[in-house]
Amino acid sequence: MSRVLSEVLEQLAPAALVDVFGSYGASFKERAVPRSERNGPIVPRDVGGDPVIAGVVGFTGDAVRGTLLLASTFKVIASARPAAIRNRPLSPSLASDWIFVRDWAGELANQVLGRIKNRLHRFQVTFEVSPPTAFSGPALTFAAPKGPSPRHHVFVSGKDTIWFCFDALFDPVRTVSADGPEPEAGEGSVVLF
Repeated sequence: MSRVLSEVLEQLAPAALVDVFGSYGASFKERAVPRSERNGPIVPRDVGGDPVIAGVVGFTGDAVRGTLLLASTFKVIASARPAAIRNRPLSPSLASDWIFVRDWAGELANQVLGRIKNRLHRFQVTFEVSPPTAFSGPALTFAAPKGPSPRHHVFVSGKDTIWFCFDALFDPVRTVSADGPEPEAGEGSVVLF
């Protein structure tokens, strides 16, 4: 059965974010973005004094290209670490912790895009991924999506928030079919090469 690529991406992208954070024990649900917030800044610089960090990763291919942005507070990004290293508390006042959490924000964005790429494999849509990067403070303005109609989402868990934007360019009428092979490696698997 053929589907329009935009509809496939609209389902896959938010689900991938929820799944990645779920794999680290965090349960987030999408919140509708009020009309008043749709034209404002996508990501604030801080939330109640807690600095916001954005992980950004680009991708390019024949069918789709763009940027994925994932942003949240220092606290949320630090708590979404593997269980084996989560027991050590991190502080935004320590440079080493700050660098680690910024790097981890980029890695989380990379993992979300990896899941999207993995799931698009069935639709025979492929793309290459650039290395992730991180932004915080005034540099967050550089991380803001530049596309004509970025799809931005807000996810919440209690008082915690994740801002997510899948800013993709593609042929709006392109159809795809889920008749491709399943990926060889399951999501969350470690692949050595």
